[in-house]
Amino acid sequence: QQQQQHPTQQAPQQPKLQLTSSKGTEPTGLSTARILVVEDNAVNIKIATRFLAWAGYTSEVAEDGFKCIEKVKTCGPYDLILMDCSMPNCDGFQATRLLRAMEAKGEIPKQIICAMTALTMPEEQERCLESGMNCGITKPFTKERLKAVVEQCLAGQSEC
Repeated sequence: QQQQQHPTQQAPQQPKLQLTSSKGTEPTGLSTARILVVEDNAVNIKIATRFLAWAGYTSEVAEDGFKCIEKVKTCGPYDLILMDCSMPNCDGFQATRLLRAMEAKGEIPKQIICAMTALTMPEEQERCLESGMNCGITKPFTKERLKAVVEQCLAGQSEC
């Protein structure tokens, strides 16, 4: 004989997504956000994807700007694109300009693009913004800093 559960005694629902933790130093659970890491350096790819996994995010990788554009066209849209600025074939500046042109034509939805760069001079940061990037994070970064920037970008804060 099966016991029927009274409607007021339903099991409590688990929150679908928790993006913050009390200390900011522990992983926060799995997120449904789609993140594309565009980076040509194998060490930087490993660092970024492991830090994102620690923070509860899954990510995909494109090794240059052309591969990024192809992924956005075939697998996108992404909730966030973390874009290295200096890559062979098609750098992050060129890839961002091409993505923004595709958005303007209505070919793809608007993407949030965050520069991942070792370029720290003000003129280089201005170049990121001029190319159409929303914000940026400088390398090297800590897992806590990457988590904070990702959360800001996903919350719609254009200034990270």
